[in-house]
Amino acid sequence: MKNYWLVKQEPDSYSWSDFVGEGKTAWTGVRNYTARNNLRKMQKDDEVLFYHSGKDKAVVGECCRSCANQVFAPASNATPNQKRPAP
Repeated sequence: MKNYWLVKQEPDSYSWSDFVGEGKTAWTGVRNYTARNNLRKMQKDDEVLFYHSGKDKAVVGECCRSCANQVFAPASNATPNQKRPAP
């Protein structure tokens, strides 16, 4: 079954254009257990909507990659102060 996910990020910290430039990212510093577990649940062919929070609240991009769980995988060896998105 296909799932739909919403990931949010402050555009000043890590924007959709940053993500597009890198092609994939590791979501580090996720302290909320539910959010972290949901990142781990992403499966092949799931669709991901990238939401900018802050001033201009809007979905700004969509990722329909065949390996969403690798594109948005939480890093297991993340350092707390690393500049990466946290949903």
